[in-house]
Order: sequence, then structure tokens, then C-alpha cells
Amino acid sequence: YASSMGGTTTGTTTGTTGTTGGAAVPASGVMASLAANQPSGSAIAGAGQLDVAKFTFTASTGAGSTLTSLKLIRTGVVSDSNISNLYLADESGVIFAQYSSLNNGIAMFDGLNLQVNAGQSRVVTLRMDLSSSATAGNTLGWQLASAMASGGAVSGLPLIGPNLIVTTVSNPSLATATYTYVTTGSTVDAGTNGFLAHSATVNVTNSAVLLKSIKYTVVGSANKADLKNATLKSRGVVVATASIVDNNDKVIFIPTTEFRLPTGNSTFEVYVDVAGSPNRTMAWNVLRPYDAVFVDTQYNTPVTPTTSGSATTVTINQGRVTASKSTDTPTTNIPLGASNVTIAKFNLYAG
Repeated sequence: YASSMGGTTTGTTTGTTGTTGGAAVPASGVMASLAANQPSGSAIAGAGQLDVAKFTFTASTGAGSTLTSLKLIRTGVVSDSNISNLYLADESGVIFAQYSSLNNGIAMFDGLNLQVNAGQSRVVTLRMDLSSSATAGNTLGWQLASAMASGGAVSGLPLIGPNLIVTTVSNPSLATATYTYVTTGSTVDAGTNGFLAHSATVNVTNSAVLLKSIKYTVVGSANKADLKNATLKSRGVVVATASIVDNNDKVIFIPTTEFRLPTGNSTFEVYVDVAGSPNRTMAWNVLRPYDAVFVDTQYNTPVTPTTSGSATTVTINQGRVTASKSTDTPTTNIPLGASNVTIAKFNLYAG
């Protein structure tokens, strides 16, 4: 997210297939085209996860395909040293890949696994972290030079994206967001519902930010199928829910309504039902800063959060059954000769 080094491509996405949205359908293979609603205007120096180009990939009606790599060429006068990171985001705005390399203005995304169903389209957004040292007035843009899919080379290329103009801001400066882990309880009994599995504080400065999405990676030996009904809360308010941990050990929370974080500190807490996995562990991590997407409300531009600390590793204990006498257990005498008489009531709790 904020690294100036070439990263690695991560994750798999099947995402929202939808319709072609007016994109031409190729007779075979996959065709690329410029997506609607291209970014335009300025790019603020120091901003993170800037949308810099959008591309549509459409598969033929005969067969689906998997997008496996992209090659992009930088245009404009912004130098490689001003590019702190590059990402690809899907239709929901969640980043699914980070660039593999950037050399002499050529950026590569290798090892992609983006499924495009037959007769359907996927929209991929190229995002960029722009260094605060970028010079105001310089231009930046990207050309999609080539792409590969499981069936061969993608057609319709090259495509030239929009040019953006670098600008700087002050009074206020861009918002900042710092995500700091807070220690939680380190043990939980199997069968516990609503367990606080993760806690953090998000400190925001300069201007309020909007939370667009946040991705947690669940690390540890716990069977992820035993972790259910995750809920993200901030300042005691439910932000989003997720019923399961996905096959990549990820939980992505996307607020259903606009969620604003004011300047100052806000709590982030993840609660989860722990259905099983005794004697195993779990830790809920924001593995990479780009897994959290915040937008400055003053300038309507994304900002790069920083992270601090580490997640608590939680050990899951064996479930326990507790027995107690019920408050309505009979206390009266039993008549002589009576039958089918309740003589005691007990409460059993499994947790």
C-alpha cells in the first residue's frame, strides 16, 4: 500500500459478473475496452489508492476466461520515484492485486486470477499511491499495453487512459489515518457467540474520512468454517456484517451506508461466533495497509493509512457444559402415591 518497492500479487476474485454494460462482446477470447466513468481532473500529491484508469474485460459468449497478467506503460511526466504503489480493484472497490514490478515506466501485474464469465464483463480499476514529493502541474496517466488470459492474449489493446494533473493541498492538509491494534482476550471457549476477536483504534487527523471497505485476514489453525457471523462495530455502531470467512481466509466488510470517521480516535471491533476448533488459534489481521480504504471528505480522495502493533492470537478452548438448578425447580412436598411428578429442574449451558 505505501511501499516504494515492487510488491506481490495477492488474492483471487470472482466478484460481480453482471452484464456487459454496453461493452462489445468478442467472437472468442477476451476483449478489453475503456470503462465508463474514467477518473478526471487532479491527483493530489500524497494521496493513496487514487483511481487513475478503468478497464473493462469482456469474455465471448462461447466460454469464460481467467485474466492472468497485465502490462501497463506510464504516460505523462510523473517519474517512477513518485509512484509509491500500484493496485487493481474490482467492481466492489476491494483491492485484489498489487503490482509485481515497476521499471522504466512499465508496470507488471502477474499471477492474476480474475474470472470473466462467458458473455459477461469485469471492470478493473488501476489505483496508485502518489508520493507527497510529486511536483504540482505534472501530468500522469497509464496505457494498458497488453494483457493475457487463460485462452491467450486479450484483444482490443493498447488502450490509453486519462491524463491527470498533480496538485498539492494545504489548510487543511490531506487527512491521515492510523490503525493501531488493541489487545483483546487471548482465550475463548468453543461454542461462544459474539466473541470480541479483534480490537483497534483508528486515529484520524486534519479532516474526517469515510470508510469504504476493510479486509481482515484470519491467521491461525482454527477451521475457518467454525468462525461465523462476523460483525464490525465502530464506536459501538454496527458498520457491516459477514456471515462466513471466505476460502482465502478473508473477511471483507463493506458498509451498506456511508460510514464517517471524525477526527480523533474511533474504535474498531470485530465480533464473531466461534462454533468449534478447540485447541486451535486465530488472529484477525489487517495484513496490508491497502486492505483498509479511507477517503478524505474534504478533498474526496483516498488516503493511505498506516498500521501499528499486531493482532492478538486467540486460543480456542474446549467447550464446557455448566449445570445449575433452575429458579422454578419444585420445592413443595410430593403427595403420597402421586405419579409423573416433577421433582427437580436444571439449566444446562453449553459454551
